[in-house]
Amino acid sequence: MNTTLSLTNEHAHPPIALSLRGLLDRAVLHSGLALVQWARRSELLRSQQHAHQRERAARHHQLDSLRVELAGERARLDTHLLFRSLQ
Repeated sequence: MNTTLSLTNEHAHPPIALSLRGLLDRAVLHSGLALVQWARRSELLRSQQHAHQRERAARHHQLDSLRVELAGERARLDTHLLFRSLQ
């Protein structure tokens, strides 16, 4: 009974013939995939920029309303102090 293992590489794969057309097809496929990935990335960046602009506009609107409220409070306080000093 033979129990030894053979470590020889008996599996020979056939050689892959790469034609110019196959290489060109592969290059076009890779460039197309890269273009699609770039377009999706650009779309994601644009949506993030729009979200950032909306947040900034909301903060700006809130600050403007606080400034108007502060100006009203100052005007009310100034008239109160003016009449208080005249008494």
